[in-house]
Amino acid sequence: GGGGRGGGGGGHGQDTCNNCGKKGHWSTDCRAPGGGANRPSSNNNNEPCAVCGKPHKISECFIVNPTLARTNKSMWHRKHQEWKERQKQQHIHRNKSAESGTVSVPCYVARVDDINEVELIYVGIHVDSCSGINTVSRGWVAKHGLEGDIYEDAPTPVVMGNDQTTLFTEYIDLVLFFSEQASATVRFAVSDATPVDLLLGTPEFSEDRLGVTIDFCAKAVSFACLDGLEVPFEGCDETAQLMQGIVDTTEEMLAGGGEYAPRKSVGGAMPTLIRPQRHTAQMLKDAQTQLKKMLEGPYKSLGEPKTAPMNTEPVRVHLKEEYKHRVIHVPRRQFSPAEDEIIDKHINEMLKQKMVEPSRSGWNFPVFTVPKGDTGKRRVVFDLRKINEATVSIDFPVPHVRQLLDRLAGKSWYSSIDLKDGFYQQEIHEEDRHLFAFSTRNRKFQMTRLPMGWQNSTGHFQETIQQILGDLCMGPVCQYIDDILVFTDDLESHLAALDELFRRFVKAGITLNFSKCKFLQNEIDYLGFLVSAKGLKPNPAKVQIIHNTDYPKNKTELRAFLSLCSYFRAFMPKLSDEAAILYQLDSKEKEFVFDDAHKRSFDIIKNMISNESLLTAFDENLYITVWTDASQRAMCGVLTQGQSPGHFFTSYHRKFNPTECRYSATERELLAVTETIRKNRRYLW
Repeated sequence: GGGGRGGGGGGHGQDTCNNCGKKGHWSTDCRAPGGGANRPSSNNNNEPCAVCGKPHKISECFIVNPTLARTNKSMWHRKHQEWKERQKQQHIHRNKSAESGTVSVPCYVARVDDINEVELIYVGIHVDSCSGINTVSRGWVAKHGLEGDIYEDAPTPVVMGNDQTTLFTEYIDLVLFFSEQASATVRFAVSDATPVDLLLGTPEFSEDRLGVTIDFCAKAVSFACLDGLEVPFEGCDETAQLMQGIVDTTEEMLAGGGEYAPRKSVGGAMPTLIRPQRHTAQMLKDAQTQLKKMLEGPYKSLGEPKTAPMNTEPVRVHLKEEYKHRVIHVPRRQFSPAEDEIIDKHINEMLKQKMVEPSRSGWNFPVFTVPKGDTGKRRVVFDLRKINEATVSIDFPVPHVRQLLDRLAGKSWYSSIDLKDGFYQQEIHEEDRHLFAFSTRNRKFQMTRLPMGWQNSTGHFQETIQQILGDLCMGPVCQYIDDILVFTDDLESHLAALDELFRRFVKAGITLNFSKCKFLQNEIDYLGFLVSAKGLKPNPAKVQIIHNTDYPKNKTELRAFLSLCSYFRAFMPKLSDEAAILYQLDSKEKEFVFDDAHKRSFDIIKNMISNESLLTAFDENLYITVWTDASQRAMCGVLTQGQSPGHFFTSYHRKFNPTECRYSATERELLAVTETIRKNRRYLW
């Protein structure tokens, strides 16, 4: 072999010198004539390296040429021993344990005594390549007076090294400094049994946390804290080995930058590019207090009942040409006395709130009641199908649900806003109210507000609220008809967004239902999904419905089950493949016979989704990997960002049509690739 190593490989004793032909050393260490040990050094003047400032040639610098650790072990060993001696002189403890996969690196923790005064506490933090959670010793927290920053959150069960499960319920957010420009706010679970002060799990060693990016395709590790320096690696199949290489390079960077001494900073000038953000219980409590003052002060009118509509243009109704000179009258339906009582009570309440008014219109549409879920109560609705046929429809765009969810996922704080009787807050133009007339058992009324069931109500309401929100819709606020959500990364900007939103609502005369609003949440239910900083999860209530569904007895029940599963299809990449046999059963040509094969497929689909199913948050700044697969019946594809296919942010799948089923295996695989790319163009373009 070349490079002065000889052809053996293996251990040091098996290498053959290319200079003298003897085993046991390399040509770079050979003392025979022509050997590397006898060559004069071109750096006898101890000139500093242009990269790290140490007294060696730039070609011997490990940062510039990391392969020196393999091609010249003796030189690297000597340099590394010198580095360890310097670390000891600076009282920096370093402990490696290859057996446990744990390494220790020096860093500092920020202790904020005041908002403008920060003290850096030195600690040797342990990086564990086998840990999926960060832990901090309760004793270390108490020693440095940080108990006030501890907060409680959702319990996290963790299987420890002794196979015992520990439940963590207390957490603390600490700002770690690995250098002046390599820092991050990291969440730690407070532990009573951790053997070290701070234990950092490998998930924190990522681009958005500590500035370290591992590119397995290029086989290199890049450091944002070193202006994007890339360090190649080879043969690092084990996570512990890769982490060791990252730590070694971090130490080289720290050594080149000199001693990083603890110091205080006054006046808001931080010794880092990242200002610490501490989402502690106290900060949340302060934000809740400030929000309460807002709602009880200048925005108190948002929760007060009122009969006036929103301060917006009334809605106009445009009839088709053939209906402009016609009157549509649908006779009233007959009800039991109990149902008539329910209808009268509901209409009287609407009359008090001026949502309806007495009418003598020739138009008439039925009013009736339907069951209200499983509560045993009944809800009053209007049958407006005939007027839907007579009116000109509008086509105002409603946001795509998945595009909204992509904007929300990955944020830290959420607030959902509930509009009280949303559609009923928008007024119908006085000249068009007679078109929405209806009659009860002894009276006749007409709608004064936007009715539910009219085909244009959704478009008009979406347009009106979007005009009120204005530029907020492109920022920290999203709206899907009457579902409004505020989302931000920090509490300060979250309160600012709520303040601006409330200001615009007060100006527009909108009324909110505070009892259904949820403020300052880390995880929130929106459009059937749980949205959090981790990503998207399906609503547990919907998942429970899927799991509790019995075998369908007819095609209607089968369609209902497949429709519910389809809403969460992004969580189930193999859904189309398993459901292909069920879709065939739903065809008009086939008789409904639910046999054992259908039951097996039905059970598999039910187990595809759980409360822990997760779509990770999409980050447009990260690389995307496309994974595809194809079977005889269907195809699927998932998109990931730096994770395995088991953790993806979206998926696409569909069953093959009869022609595609006859494709060869290669053609089906290629079709899966092209279809996945085409359907996910908005992510990949």
